[in-house]
Amino acid sequence: MFEMGHGHWQLLATLINRSDATATVPLYPLAPEYTSRDTYSWLLALYKHVCDTLHPENLTIMGDSAGGGMALLLVQQAVAQGLPHPNQIPSQYFSVSTFFAITLR
Repeated sequence: MFEMGHGHWQLLATLINRSDATATVPLYPLAPEYTSRDTYSWLLALYKHVCDTLHPENLTIMGDSAGGGMALLLVQQAVAQGLPHPNQIPSQYFSVSTFFAITLR
């Protein structure tokens, strides 16, 4: 796995500037040093902290590629654990080039 590249930071900066938003960018634990379980438990703990610290109704959960899949799983975990989530509050889920957008033939 790779860290965010220059293009991702540029996209994020553009979205922030056009929306007058702030961003929390989780630089999550990457393979091969960490497993998906490590990463998901870390992300869920961060999400709980963000929901406790900020107004969850203003959240946008966003990811690109594998990060889009992790963002989707984070929303699913939030629903399963009864945490605030995009379908429950007026917030958003935004995914770019997520691995679940593949057509299998």
